[in-house]
Amino acid sequence: MARAAKTDFLQNFRFRVSAETGGVDGLKATGLPEHSIDNQAGFQSCSIPEMSVEPTEYREGIMKYTRKFPGIPTVTDVSLTRGVVAEDTTFFRWMIQTVSGGEYRSTIVIQQYSRTDVAQADTMGNPTYFGPYSGTSFPKQSSRDITCYECMPMRVKPGADLDATSGEVSMQELDFALEYFSISGTPPLDPKANEAEEGAAALLDENFADASGGADD
Repeated sequence: MARAAKTDFLQNFRFRVSAETGGVDGLKATGLPEHSIDNQAGFQSCSIPEMSVEPTEYREGIMKYTRKFPGIPTVTDVSLTRGVVAEDTTFFRWMIQTVSGGEYRSTIVIQQYSRTDVAQADTMGNPTYFGPYSGTSFPKQSSRDITCYECMPMRVKPGADLDATSGEVSMQELDFALEYFSISGTPPLDPKANEAEEGAAALLDENFADASGGADD
């Protein structure tokens, strides 16, 4: 019996990028097409974040081998490119929001689709697939989601360098930094770490205040 299509590997060319949360104008919650990051244009390319940990070494004179421990985790930035549309200034507005002291952090979701992912039903109740671009031509359920947390823009290029001898599509570029990310089906990278640290610090402050109060009495 032939293999089922749902067992095929995911391919790189079918994806969508959207902003799930954040106070950035033009990068708001998904679910409403007019608030989608790709409402005006899709993306030609999107890099995937990487996570790495540098080993921390420790050795004593009586040890035969050097011990190694996980060091500080680092996460790479994400780069997006798409064609320039006359009224699309989303990237630049996000950067201006950042440098002007406004609300700028956002949660960005990279959704990857397979050939078998089906879009929401049309008005007649029939399932639809990817087709010509429209605000609802993408499937509701993706095969794989990469959610990037605490994102902020780092570099924006609003269009390609101009050249009177070139007929290429003008491309705009955006690089954003993120603190950590998760992949669908897995927890995010230590999302409760800060909360645990804050709770421990608050407990220490409380104990110190109690001790100080007792000494004053």
